[in-house]
Amino acid sequence: MIELENVSARFKDAAGTVIDAVKDVSLTLAPGAVHAIIGPSGSGKTTLLHIIAGILVPTAGTVQAQGITVSKLGESARDAWRRKNCGMIFQDFRLINELGPLGNVLVPSWFGRNGGTDIRRSARDLLAHFDVPARSGPVAVLSRGQQQRVAMARALVLSPQIILADEPTASVDKVNAERIIDELARLADEGRTVIVVSHDERVAARADHVIEILNGTLNTANGAQTEHAQARGVH
Repeated sequence: MIELENVSARFKDAAGTVIDAVKDVSLTLAPGAVHAIIGPSGSGKTTLLHIIAGILVPTAGTVQAQGITVSKLGESARDAWRRKNCGMIFQDFRLINELGPLGNVLVPSWFGRNGGTDIRRSARDLLAHFDVPARSGPVAVLSRGQQQRVAMARALVLSPQIILADEPTASVDKVNAERIIDELARLADEGRTVIVVSHDERVAARADHVIEILNGTLNTANGAQTEHAQARGVH
């Protein structure tokens, strides 16, 4: 369970103008569900995702996950918590172009005691699941759909219980987008907490809960479950 209580984030831009990116947001994000965060560009969606992940610290309010007040941890402790509990999927993939698919999937194992035969087996299994050859040259030569699937395998290789995805379907074609949406729903069905920032109406249609952010504020008028959630009995 992830709980945000009265979370706000205030920044200054390069000109020194104060920006209220997120304003007094309170949310409960349950496991076993896909939570879609929607809203126009600049509304605070990605900032909110980064606060949930512990990448950013809120100016006010708290973020609790698995009984830990993540927002009160120091930077190194937040990084350690995120590595252990979260899988991050980015719109621009953030792969290391010089490495092959297997090397990229194994990157999370560089930062802890997660090396060895088991993690390599898990990485190979995930690449097979996503139909990407473990040995196919540098990822730079792969299609964008294959690159996004490598990025998803990397996010899952340490079996995180929280999946955080920022516009995961924005840079791929329709077929790959549908496959990514199916995979996010499957992960939720496994009991994981899946949080997706997206402009894609297909993501919102398949989500169990839709959270709309407008000018940094939660739009409580858009709080209903989707038909997908109702059919699965998600509350």
